[in-house]
Amino acid sequence: MGHDLPDIEPLFVIVDNGGLEADPKPGMASLIKHQVTLAIEEADAIIFVVDVLDGITAEDKDLAELLRRSGKPVVLAVNKSDNEQRGYDSA
Repeated sequence: MGHDLPDIEPLFVIVDNGGLEADPKPGMASLIKHQVTLAIEEADAIIFVVDVLDGITAEDKDLAELLRRSGKPVVLAVNKSDNEQRGYDSA
């Protein structure tokens, strides 16, 4: 994400990477892995978003390990915990 304001340097840039998929379309796995790796390398910090409805997936575990090895600061954010019951379920 960026902005369209001329002559104003952004304080930060957010890159929304779709993440790793369990069963990507044929030929997409290496492209996705490359994009994820590139995003991690270029990042100063990472927000790792997981889905509370899915729970912790194998892909989440793999990506968490990749992020841990990167040495970059990582913030864990939980998506779709937008009601009280889901908040309790994720705890």
